[in-house]
Amino acid sequence: MIDRSIKRPEEGSKEMVKWRRADHMVRCCLFRSMKEDIANGFIMVEFAKQLWEEVKERDAVKIEQEDMSVSEYYGKLKKYWDEISELEGIPSCECGALARCTCGVIVKLMEKGERTKIIDFLMKLNKNFDGIRGRILAMDPLPGMNEAFQLVYQAERERKLLGIFNRTTVKSLHFKLESNNKIKEDLQEGITRR
Repeated sequence: MIDRSIKRPEEGSKEMVKWRRADHMVRCCLFRSMKEDIANGFIMVEFAKQLWEEVKERDAVKIEQEDMSVSEYYGKLKKYWDEISELEGIPSCECGALARCTCGVIVKLMEKGERTKIIDFLMKLNKNFDGIRGRILAMDPLPGMNEAFQLVYQAERERKLLGIFNRTTVKSLHFKLESNNKIKEDLQEGITRR
């Protein structure tokens, strides 16, 4: 239904009744996977393929890191990519040319898809990751998805540790200054009494 591997029969045929029933079940599954307010915006879509295309267009744009942790953001993106991959499937070669292929076009297509995912992941990170994003995009060759994720995750951990260290350092310095001021006041008060 989604990837058109099940061909739509001709109107009026017995197969069309079965096809419509199956298409309806696929649309129901898609609707159940959505929040109600989002699903209501697609209620008039007639076929599962149309529904999937519209959802895919809208949903892809909305997944951004915002205030999520890097792990949460990556998990959400990965789930989205996996769902698309499962629903779209892998196109099959019907002419047999791929069996004789020596140029590695399948590997090249898979690498292209991986690069697209890496760029998608990096470009929708929040502004806190501008530096690491730029460094990763400047790498030649571009690292794989797992390595890109690890680099960004490491940068997030370093930011958190530096933030904790800075807050702790500031608090301890403030405490020391207050303590020193109190000691100075006590000393001056003692000198003045003499």
